[in-house]
Amino acid sequence: MNPIAKLHGFTFDGAAYFQFGKNGTGNNHQAHIYTANLSYTYQFISAKAGYDHYSGKDFDDTSNTDRNFQQITESIPHSYFGFMDFYKGPQFRKKTGN
Repeated sequence: MNPIAKLHGFTFDGAAYFQFGKNGTGNNHQAHIYTANLSYTYQFISAKAGYDHYSGKDFDDTSNTDRNFQQITESIPHSYFGFMDFYKGPQFRKKTGN
């Protein structure tokens, strides 16, 4: 699900993803992600704010249900979700002269 709405320079987009079934140890798996972003553009200037929510277990939850959202692209792990990934690219690493 990924709705997008635009009105008078404002843009809203969001997404929701759900996972369910059994995990690798055979326990129930129920997890989700919600994300919402709002941006405003005026001529050539824009600003954007967003919110991400990832499911997980409470410290006092003793059930065997796995509520941790599993990344589908585990071969490409992200240290941060969202825009922080942009700051980790090779163009921001210190060059050694070679």
